[in-house]
Amino acid sequence: MTENHQPAATPVQAQLVPDDHEKQLGLLLHLSFFAGFIVPIASILVPLIIWLLKRDNSKFIDDTGKEVLNFQISLFIYSIIAGVLCLLLIGFLLLFIIFIAAIVCAIQGAIKANQGETYRYPYILRLLK
Repeated sequence: MTENHQPAATPVQAQLVPDDHEKQLGLLLHLSFFAGFIVPIASILVPLIIWLLKRDNSKFIDDTGKEVLNFQISLFIYSIIAGVLCLLLIGFLLLFIIFIAAIVCAIQGAIKANQGETYRYPYILRLLK
């Protein structure tokens, strides 16, 4: 009679699965985008502070924090370009598209983080690696 045993998780595998606290911080990192509606610089400061304080404790927070910061920096750059293009009137449409896409992506990232998965924002500059 053979028994079907699952191998025990190695320490490396155990570190890849975020705990509930890490999931909550990941969720907060993604939702920090909305803090920018209240205090404009908060959408960059909140994830930067969380990432700097917790990046050494969690691979999940390190990856998520870098991704969110890259997202925020990319949004800033894209918004400046669209703002300049407002002189040609096409910038207004671009700003609207950037705004809607940012909201959708931030919510998708928050959902993935809450599930313990990393989320990769599309079309961003990956400046922090």
